[in-house]
Amino acid sequence: MRSIRQSLTYALIPIAASLGCATASSKQTGNSPKDSQPTSSPNIHHFVTSKTVIPVDKAPMKKIAWSPDGKYFAVNSGLQVTLYDVGSHQVVRRLQYKHSGSSGGDISFSPDGKYLAAGNGIITLWDTTTWRFVRDIDGPYARGKFISEGAETFSFSPDSKAIAVHYESVLIPENLRADTAEQQEALSKLSGVSFSGFINAYDINTATQIFSVKIESTYESASIFTANLIYTPDGKYLVSARKDFATSPRRKLTGEPFRYLTYMDFRDARTGKIMRSIGPVHVMGITAMAVSPDGRFILTGTKTLSSENHRNEQTGKWDPIIDNRDPIRLWDVASGQLVKEFGPLRGAVVALSFSPGGQYFASCQTDIENRETLWFWDVKNGQLIERVKTPNSPSEFFGCAVSPDGRFAAMPVTDRIYLIGIQP
Repeated sequence: MRSIRQSLTYALIPIAASLGCATASSKQTGNSPKDSQPTSSPNIHHFVTSKTVIPVDKAPMKKIAWSPDGKYFAVNSGLQVTLYDVGSHQVVRRLQYKHSGSSGGDISFSPDGKYLAAGNGIITLWDTTTWRFVRDIDGPYARGKFISEGAETFSFSPDSKAIAVHYESVLIPENLRADTAEQQEALSKLSGVSFSGFINAYDINTATQIFSVKIESTYESASIFTANLIYTPDGKYLVSARKDFATSPRRKLTGEPFRYLTYMDFRDARTGKIMRSIGPVHVMGITAMAVSPDGRFILTGTKTLSSENHRNEQTGKWDPIIDNRDPIRLWDVASGQLVKEFGPLRGAVVALSFSPGGQYFASCQTDIENRETLWFWDVKNGQLIERVKTPNSPSEFFGCAVSPDGRFAAMPVTDRIYLIGIQP
């Protein structure tokens, strides 16, 4: 089995004793939920104290962010941003985009609390004192230049001076039609673009670009950005996720089986250059990441319980190649070692969020059978603390986040918001 440290370029150091011994090896798959069920921690009782359902009377809500002081949370529908008071559960303010909205997108408060950012393709900044529009930050696919696939994610630097944004792959320019020979040639050239996305960083005060990196794909191998972006708390690194795989022409030539190689890349926060990597991390692409408040550990999740069939280029048949039963994994940032696994799971991991002290974390998952979509985990002993049942379809959940004071976890749904009271 390939070592999880195969791509590291830096020295290993001992793992923190406070987390105990590593409970997981470098294996690529986790336990099957058919074999066992998650066990609850005997050390924490009455963890979830309340569950409040907040109706949504406007556009469907998708992504959520807490204000640094924990008094408000903001939810982005892609069409507007709605700000809620935690104490009264009432809408405080609705913010409209100056540009035409689109589904998806991300939302975040700057760590210093001065700005609220939200958007998809174009990132809009509002001043949190006056709630007035400050500026738009245009990405490479903004304002009709291109159509982007999916929704990007972004992250503020710890000093609130920069914002890093992941933009998805280019499809086709607006109004391009293959009706003429000239248009067919243009479309043919576009389909051969050798990258599938950008990571750009911008100065918050001026909206000027600090750096831009593109992910490379070739005729033989493909590389795709996945998951959310995170800065390490010291501001030294911007962590991104990617998956690499051999293309059909290469597999046809070599006969190698299909597989993903998944990595966390630690990029210089000033230049975007990859300084080191941890991988392979999961058998499929990373879907969610979270860094511990002290910056020593990173959680990763994937599309657990998903499977893929791929064409065998030698036989022409479709073979079941990937059966993803990976758990959530905790990685030591300095050494790149796998510290602990959390599972088994009942579905794909959509989002991960540490508590402010790092003692526990929340995972938002597509638990289709039981609809226990929000799970809480004890970081030290690796055990499940509690599962929260929600009546909505698991496919409607797009994220979850623990409040800065650790007293709540919030999860937006298409037509409501769940506010979960916590007593650690």
